[in-house]
Amino acid sequence: MRKHFKMRRGGEWSYLQTTTLVLLISFFNFGAAQASIFFTANFDDLGEGTEGSSFSDGGITFSDIDERIPDTPGGSFDIEATIATLPGFSAPNYLTFEGYVPGLNNGYSFGRFGSANIGFSGTATSASMDIFGFGKSSTNTLTLEALLAGTVVDTDTVTFQDAFNEVLYRPLAVSGTFDSLQLVSAGTYELGTSFFGIDNVRITIVPEPTAAALLGCGLAGIVFRRLVSKRTTSKDFTRQIELARRED
Repeated sequence: MRKHFKMRRGGEWSYLQTTTLVLLISFFNFGAAQASIFFTANFDDLGEGTEGSSFSDGGITFSDIDERIPDTPGGSFDIEATIATLPGFSAPNYLTFEGYVPGLNNGYSFGRFGSANIGFSGTATSASMDIFGFGKSSTNTLTLEALLAGTVVDTDTVTFQDAFNEVLYRPLAVSGTFDSLQLVSAGTYELGTSFFGIDNVRITIVPEPTAAALLGCGLAGIVFRRLVSKRTTSKDFTRQIELARRED
């Protein structure tokens, strides 16, 4: 004797709902698994003495420098090296400005800086950098700006004001949703310029959804809509049968 096992309509519907939900969660988890992309520029792969009006390191581009030297627009980025130690500094290289100074050994050379742009590919959620500068009596400030389509969404500001003229460590960090960065010095001393070096620039990028993930979500949505349509049609058919029986 053959036995036939049939799933109730309610159980079938629950199973299909669960299957669709699992598909959707799987695709969303696939997107989340890609998580964040990290760009890091520590300048250690660049040769000491490298100079230029712009250059890239670790997926991060530094450009449009302005040293605010009268009658001399623009300026240069320069890679310096030292064996000295500071909190947050990853030897040997760091980024500074205004010209390379060879033979530093355990000292520092910090060039004149007015402003510069920092670019990258994609949309970021956070950025940070380690800043080292000589302490001065000046109250000039250095600000890291996060921008989205040219509008500032977050800032972080430090100063190198110090009576002892020592090398100071000043980290900068911003967060939010942004697509570019700008570093700007301001104040009344030396046309608002600052003298410092940069190390360990870190930017967290949000990856764009992959074509596969988007396609999967779309297919799961189509399947779910078809299930809803079939469920509705089945209910209507059942109602018609019940009405016909009552009429008989």
